[in-house]
Amino acid sequence: MTNNKLIYIEDDQILGNLITQALVNYGFEVDFRKTLNGLQESLASLLPDLLISDIEVNNQNSLDILPAIRSQYPQLPVIIASSHTDGAEIVRSYGAGANHYIKKPYDITELVFQIQNLLQQSEKQPVAIWTIDTYRVDTAKHLLICPDEKIEKLLPKEFLVLEMLYSNRGQVITRKQLLEKIWGNDSSDESLNNIVSQLRKKFRSDEHIHISTYPCIGYQLDF
Repeated sequence: MTNNKLIYIEDDQILGNLITQALVNYGFEVDFRKTLNGLQESLASLLPDLLISDIEVNNQNSLDILPAIRSQYPQLPVIIASSHTDGAEIVRSYGAGANHYIKKPYDITELVFQIQNLLQQSEKQPVAIWTIDTYRVDTAKHLLICPDEKIEKLLPKEFLVLEMLYSNRGQVITRKQLLEKIWGNDSSDESLNNIVSQLRKKFRSDEHIHISTYPCIGYQLDF
């Protein structure tokens, strides 16, 4: 049995109920919905292991928003399940970011096989989540997951500075080390100051997280 979480989008209520129950019987946790509305918020709060969606959902098209989802969640497996047999639409699905296209009508065992196959591929990726007190950091996607489940994208240098602080938590990491490692020089002091300031703001809701400044020396992360 599995505890993997799925978001399943299908505007046909009867079909949706049947597939949802079948997936639950296979041990999946399924968030079934008939609309694309609020999908981005649900992805941020639920952090599902896989997304399944029809193409045409009421008057919306999932392929219009899939590129944005793929950009924000590059490792999220996505299955498009649709009755479209047009080759161009199938190609568009893959181009938008789908990992697999399955044609309706499909057998539940075929769907489950594809789900398990994609999940196994995903599980081969190393676990890359840091826990910083009440926050989490997805190191593969450079996402900061806040205590209220709001997700913020870390800018490249924000992530690199945080990575060095986290790797040396409880110890002082010098400004020289940060500047040479990330900027390749020691003349970007103002940029480093700004990034440390931004990181402090991102962690401000947790009073146990501290990025301490040691004047003229460096910084230390504690939590």
